[in-house]
Amino acid sequence: MDIDAILAEAKKKSLSQKDQETRRQFLVSDLAQREEEKKEAEAQEWALQGSKQDSQRKLGELRGLRSFIDQSKFKDAEAELIQDINALEVKLGEKKSLICSLSKKICALSAEISSMKRPKTSDPSACYMESLVANARVEIRDAYEQVKGLKELLASCGDNKRLINCHCKIVAGGLRALQDGIRPTPSPAEQILLRKCFGMIASLTKLHMCGIVKALYRDRKEDWNQYVQDAREEVEDILSHT
Repeated sequence: MDIDAILAEAKKKSLSQKDQETRRQFLVSDLAQREEEKKEAEAQEWALQGSKQDSQRKLGELRGLRSFIDQSKFKDAEAELIQDINALEVKLGEKKSLICSLSKKICALSAEISSMKRPKTSDPSACYMESLVANARVEIRDAYEQVKGLKELLASCGDNKRLINCHCKIVAGGLRALQDGIRPTPSPAEQILLRKCFGMIASLTKLHMCGIVKALYRDRKEDWNQYVQDAREEVEDILSHT
């Protein structure tokens, strides 16, 4: 038996495994950075959307009070608001394009990480959830990440139960809209992941005792996009008075 040859082959495999793990760690780090960039871009998109809605509201008020405003001032103010709205629309388009690009990159990185051999873990449930997330469509993966981030978001709300309730409504309502509208119908594995998401939100509402969230009731049928929009407007109202 050639002991040297056996040892050489074993060392080669060991180095290969280390190289793969180094590569995997790099990809995981890159993925985390892209996800952080996406969250930041989404926050900026939200702020831009708020600014655009504010300008549109002012434009509506201006036009409603036109007869009480000097015409030269009215035209200048109207032109300025329209210019602001158009500029914000351009910025929103750029931000949406960036978010789309980051989503695709995140999807590609997640797929590559999933295809690599990973070290064994003593937690079978963690492996199972990791497998569900890795094999779900990007929309469902994004929703899962949003639900995971809800815990920290609620922690930042202090004791404001109304604000906590609204944030839960936004995430749960968005999840219902996704569940009802995604095509083709979610696979059994994706349905398990969606149920897990709803369970996580329900646990947070109980933890914070923030009141009823209709979107968590499976028998409720509503326009969930409008439900989310109403909750977002309520958040704006709460923050504007805080």
